[in-house]
Amino acid sequence: MLEVTACLLDQPFITEAYVVPVLDIFAGGMQVAIVLRLGKIPPVPAQLRENAPEGSALSLHALRVFLSQFLEEYKLPVILRILSDEEDVPRTQSGKPLLITIATKFFPQPLEGSLDGLPADVQICRASIRKEPVAWDWGALRY
Repeated sequence: MLEVTACLLDQPFITEAYVVPVLDIFAGGMQVAIVLRLGKIPPVPAQLRENAPEGSALSLHALRVFLSQFLEEYKLPVILRILSDEEDVPRTQSGKPLLITIATKFFPQPLEGSLDGLPADVQICRASIRKEPVAWDWGALRY
């Protein structure tokens, strides 16, 4: 999770990034979910806004394609929530983010392990990014 967080924070248009696990029984385990706060300057690049849902400044699929040049596919985020300016993340008294509380606050699951019923402002993308099997994927399972 630290590698994903570092990769996200390397992007100049992201001011805050929180990577949390979210249970997905469809996928057979935990999925990488991210909560982002986007900065005003510089703006989100145009290629990352393409095909973004209405009212969203960023497309999860485009972000996954962009991040695939830095991260392995199994580390790419599957779930995205963008914070508004008024929203704060839960923190401890010393200022550290409470990751489990962040996961339950921004990705509430009506049925445990199901991504159905998540709030409308949450994006989900399970599409595979890599087209060719890579050396470590001998069985061409396309993780």
